[in-house]
This record gives sequence, structure tokens and C-alpha cells, in this order.
Amino acid sequence: MNDKIHKDGPYTEYYQNGQIYKEENYINGKQYGKWTKYHKNGQIWKEGNFKDGKEDGKETEYYPNGQIYKEGNYKDGELDGKWTSYYKNGQIEKEENYKDSELDGKWTSYYKNGQIEK
Repeated sequence: MNDKIHKDGPYTEYYQNGQIYKEENYINGKQYGKWTKYHKNGQIWKEGNFKDGKEDGKETEYYPNGQIYKEGNYKDGELDGKWTSYYKNGQIEKEENYKDSELDGKWTSYYKNGQIEK
């Protein structure tokens, strides 16, 4: 792919097997609005939003089976607020807080059985 091409409007990229890899939108060469990436099995891998070429708003990442792996928020391209990651069994693995993409405040990690580790 040639990244020097000026993109405008919807953009779709595919795996070699023909499955959709990602769907994005561009305005004047900057990523804007909802974007989605997919696992090779067709399940959503990641989804989020862009504003003026920067990640902005909720982002969610999934395991190939559709279970949520990680979710949190971006503000002007920076990690912002609470981010939560999960084990494949659905139990919370970590809860972290961010400000300007730096850990900020309390964070907690858990064992797979739900008990607090740290």
C-alpha cells in the first residue's frame, strides 16, 4: 500500500483471503469517524473513532471469538480515563487510569478467578 496517496472518503483494505481487514473514513487525507479492523475469521478485532486524524472517543478490542479483550477512551490521540482489559473467560484482568497516555492514579490487576492480584 502506498501511504502517500491522498485518501478522501471511505477506505477498505483486505486480507489476501478476501476478508475485510479494515474499514476507515478520511476527510482531506485525515482519518475521521468510525474505524473497524477485523480478525482473519471475520470477527471484529478493534473499533474506535478518529477526529481530525487523531483517535478520539471509545475504543474496544476483541478476542477472535468476539469476547472483549480491552476497552477505554482516547482524547485528542491520547489514552484518557479508565481502561479495562479482560481474560478470555470474561473476568477483568486489569483496570488502569490514564491522563495524556500516562498512567494516572489507581490501577488494579486481577487473577483469572476475579481475586485482586495487585
